[in-house]
This record gives sequence, structure tokens and C-alpha cells, in this order.
Amino acid sequence: MMSLHNEADLRDLWYEVNDSKSIVIYCGAGVTADRTGVGWLGLINRVADKLMECSDSKLIKNLETCSAFDDREDDKKPQLARKAVKEYLNDEDVPLEVKATMVEALAKNENNINIENNDAIQKVFAEALYRDSGWHRGRTLQKLVDFIVVSACMGKSISIITTNYDTYIERAIWERLKFLNDPNPSEDSESKKPLPKWSLVEHKKVPKVLFQSDKEGSSIEVNYIHGSITENGDLRGSLVFSERNYADGHDRTVKKLIKWFEKGPTIIVGASLNDVPLVRSLLEFKRTIKERGEGSHAGIYAILRRIAIDSEDISDQFQLSRAEVLGIKLLMFDSYNDIPDIFSNLIALCAQGIDGYGGKLPCELALEDWIGQTA
Repeated sequence: MMSLHNEADLRDLWYEVNDSKSIVIYCGAGVTADRTGVGWLGLINRVADKLMECSDSKLIKNLETCSAFDDREDDKKPQLARKAVKEYLNDEDVPLEVKATMVEALAKNENNINIENNDAIQKVFAEALYRDSGWHRGRTLQKLVDFIVVSACMGKSISIITTNYDTYIERAIWERLKFLNDPNPSEDSESKKPLPKWSLVEHKKVPKVLFQSDKEGSSIEVNYIHGSITENGDLRGSLVFSERNYADGHDRTVKKLIKWFEKGPTIIVGASLNDVPLVRSLLEFKRTIKERGEGSHAGIYAILRRIAIDSEDISDQFQLSRAEVLGIKLLMFDSYNDIPDIFSNLIALCAQGIDGYGGKLPCELALEDWIGQTA
């Protein structure tokens, strides 16, 4: 069962969502982890394996000349160099961004020309994200999308910001909208909720409308801030992968995130709060609000896994202290499977309001009813 540090946090979020015309949702890799089965390190390793199949990588040739391999036979050195690369990638002390930059270096030959074209690298991404995962399908993505679509159908503007390269979020939204748009003879057309406008914003591109709205002001917008790759390996926007890519887009990303935070209540889900642009935008947003002297502003809520250190109370205090510095509120959970309950609760509160649950959260009440029936 979901364990929140303070259950009122979820009700506070619902009050803000209910009163606002706009909702912002920041989605990290955890949102689609049960679809892809791969994180950033997995993608880095897959790209590295592909590049090491080539014989003219400048980095591999440089490694072959290292003194550590002086006493080895020449025909063994390429294999030893590739092994050294894999050990480097698996070193937990090396930051992921640094590993990505090393892979970028791996792609250059002695003339600093890419040994593989971008299409080949993008195909590797697509294979890892869509075809090689073999993972089961959990409830997090679908419950999140249900909340997004329900909120939009109630006349709200939803801005989704994602760092993910995959397109599972937009797919799930499309499937839900398509289902709702199909004519249902058994349903009274007058009781049918108007559907929202749905659009995609690729990196540095203008919005592309995919679904027209039945109601003005009701919309869903998906923003890929690091670019995206389709199942067939097509790149949309500009892929942000290495330290160089992050540095090029850092200031622009921070400014964009701050503007999104100003739109309305924000929910951060599937992210660990280690992303540098995200953390800096949170701090800058907090500073901006303070300078303006604004007593009240839309809250930022992060759904974050509880870290077990000695005791639950101690670990909570560490995480809550950082949240206070960042200017955010935490909805803490113990298991990944608890996340869908947060959105199930929000959907129920959006549909029925808060008064009909006797001071309890909908999922808690449902569980108590079930226990009562089986006792």
C-alpha cells in the first residue's frame, strides 16, 4: 500500500490541480521503464557495442598503444581495448554524462570523422527502446495517461515535458484519445466529454497538432526536450546525449522549464532529481518567486522513492530537507508499484471530489472495503 510521508500532500496536490486551468507533468525514464526495460546506461552500452564492431575507432587504436598492453600480442590488443571500454562503462564512479561523452569519442576515427552515420546509431537506440526489452507492462504509464486525458477532457491544459527518447507516452495518449473518439452507439452523445487538442513539440521545433480539440482551452502538449527516436529509428528533433549536447542546450532548457513551472501545479514523476537542468531550474524558479515577493504560487510535487537509511524517519528527513532547498513537495513511495495508486487517487478525486471519501484516499477506502468483504 502506498506510504506517503504526509497524506495531506496528495490532497494539497488535488486542490491545486482542481483549481488550476493548467497542469505541468515532468516525466523521467521511470515513467516508461516497464516498457523499455533499459535506462541511460543500457543505451550507452548498446551504442558502445555497436561502435566497437568497427575497426577504425581512434579511441580503440589509442588504447591499443597503452603501456598496459605492451607485453600482449598485437592481435589480442583490440580485444583488450574493447574490454577496457566495457570496464570503464561499468564503473559506478564514472558519471553517466561522462560515459556518454566517451562513447561519442568512440565514434570518431583518426580524422575525427564519425565511423558510423547517425542513422546506424539511431537504429541501435530504437532496438534497445522498442524491440529488445522483453519487459512486462506495468500500470504506471497507463494510469498517468488516464489522469492526463481525464484532466484534459475536463477543460484543462496539460503540458508534458519528458527527457525520454522513446515515444511510449505519446502512443498511450493516442490510444486513449482514439478509444474515446470512436463512436459508441450505447453512449448518450450529450453526456460525452469533449476531447482535447493534442500536439507534439520536438526539440527546437514548432508544435505539431495530431488531434484537433472539441473544446477551446482543452489541450495536451508533449514536449521532448532531449529529442526522440521512433520505433523505426527516425530521429525527431536534435538528440541530446553527451556532455557537449547537454552544455549546448543547458541554458535554453533551464529557461524553458522555469516558464513551464509558472503555468500551474507541476508533477515530477519517474525522475530521480539528479538531472542537472531540472535541479537548476527548480532552484532558479524558487529564487525568482522569492525576488518577486509572491506569497503564493503553483506548487511543484515530486513523486520520489523513499531511501532507506537506518530508519524511515531519518531517511525521510534527508529527502525532505533537500526538497525544502529545491522548493518542492514530496509524495514518497516505497515501491515502484505504488506510483499508479497516486494517479488512481487523483482520477477518483477529479471525478467525485474529496468530500465523498470520509477523509480517506480513494484507494485506501477501496482496500478497506475489500478487506471487509473478505474478512
